Amino acid sequence: MANNNMTTTLFQPVSDQAAAKELSNAAKSFTSDLLQVLERVGIQPKIPEAPRGP
Repeated sequence: MANNNMTTTLFQPVSDQAAAKELSNAAKSFTSDLLQVLERVGIQPKIPEAPRGP
């Protein structure tokens, strides 16, 4: 008999703030990985400074 516990924990409701943080971390990780790959193949991207908040 299949354990139903796993399916219920996979789809827990998440707060918007937690989801935003998770997405932000994923984006930072992706950007970091992409920059490493570009460096390895000899591409030096010019990254503009992010605007600072108030």
